[in-house]
Amino acid sequence: MKNSKRFLAIVLSLVVTLSCLYLAGCGGDSKKKQKNGAVVDGDDPYAGIEEYEGTTIKFATWIDHSKSEAARVFSSFEEKYGIKVELVSVNQKDYITKISGLIAADASPDIVVNNGTAPSVYSLLQPLSEVSTVNLNDDFWDKDVLEFNKINGNYYALNSKYSPQNYRSVVTYNKKLFEDNGFKSPGDFYEEGNWTIATMEECATRIARLGSDYVGLSARPAVLANIFGTSLIEFKDGKYVNNSSDEELQKAYKWAISCQEKGISTYKYMWWKFNQNLVGMEVYSDWMLRANGAYAQYGVDPDNVGYVPFPKVSADSEQLSLLADRSYGICKGAKNAEAAGYFLRYFLDYENYDEDEMFVSKDAAKAFKMLRDIDCKTIMSVEGECLTSYYGSQTDQTCYDVILGGGSSQFVVNLKKFSTEMDAVVNFCNEIIDDLE
Repeated sequence: MKNSKRFLAIVLSLVVTLSCLYLAGCGGDSKKKQKNGAVVDGDDPYAGIEEYEGTTIKFATWIDHSKSEAARVFSSFEEKYGIKVELVSVNQKDYITKISGLIAADASPDIVVNNGTAPSVYSLLQPLSEVSTVNLNDDFWDKDVLEFNKINGNYYALNSKYSPQNYRSVVTYNKKLFEDNGFKSPGDFYEEGNWTIATMEECATRIARLGSDYVGLSARPAVLANIFGTSLIEFKDGKYVNNSSDEELQKAYKWAISCQEKGISTYKYMWWKFNQNLVGMEVYSDWMLRANGAYAQYGVDPDNVGYVPFPKVSADSEQLSLLADRSYGICKGAKNAEAAGYFLRYFLDYENYDEDEMFVSKDAAKAFKMLRDIDCKTIMSVEGECLTSYYGSQTDQTCYDVILGGGSSQFVVNLKKFSTEMDAVVNFCNEIIDDLE
């Protein structure tokens, strides 16, 4: 009898021990430690999502994602978790005004897009720390985007490092033009470690000299300044700052003016002309790599397009990369904020997309990852956002026409005149963030 009791005790002890080991390895307490409701350190970020099965998330956007590469993401999310995502169509031009109206009418969507509309967009958003399903410590999120959208100690918008819904700067070049004429291409210079503004200017000069119909380089003034690591307006120590007196900014603008006066560059978009093999290089975002991008829309042969990062200012300068501020947040008054937090994690995961649907070619897909994997310093510019918030529309080109339109002879005078206008812009934007609750 005693032996039977001893045997039973041993069996029960083993059962308890094995149960503890099972729980520790298969979802027990050690796996369930959470931060802001999401499992930490690579564990299941969707733990607890079943609670929201049968609910609907409202996503306010001007993009018809049902006809984009994200369509499969919406359908697979619903199929996998039983949560529907409803697109709320809002015109991009009136986005801030329309969403503000929905909030006032107690008809808030759950997800809001920031497409370069900070700081105005922050008035629509609640701090992400208030949404328990968003784990801000998850390495999945791009820390540069988070910090860029940090106001008064609160994070308002996010994106992922390899997000299919964000863009980095890229220099595209016409491989056919360079090869047919026996010129060294930007890709050649980049591979030999000599891709700088000097070799970019050399490439532009050679193409422009082919004839009056040729454009050596197409680049917006703001992006050319970003190559120098500067911009007209910057965000420093939690405030927007008029940066027009910055020496690097003035150096960048003077270089841009000199290239234009030499006839080797233009500030205008030249997508349509690239298709005619008349443009050497363009500096834009890697939207150009996408299946729905400008090159695809204009029928550019993807086999003719090469891709390289920003040139360095000099060979020993730091490699820079410009990241767009496309980010996402949770709307004030959202009715399904917690489920929306889960969906953002799913929607912004590169692994949930099909590369063949996203990019114009295999080379374009490789370039997308190269731009995110290179050793570089990421910069994000608030310039266009502040100008849009102040003027209410895309007026940045008009601003640059005022500053740069008079050429080198009038540059200093025009920049000084426009500096007063920039004071008004930054003051307006600082008032917006000061008023955030």
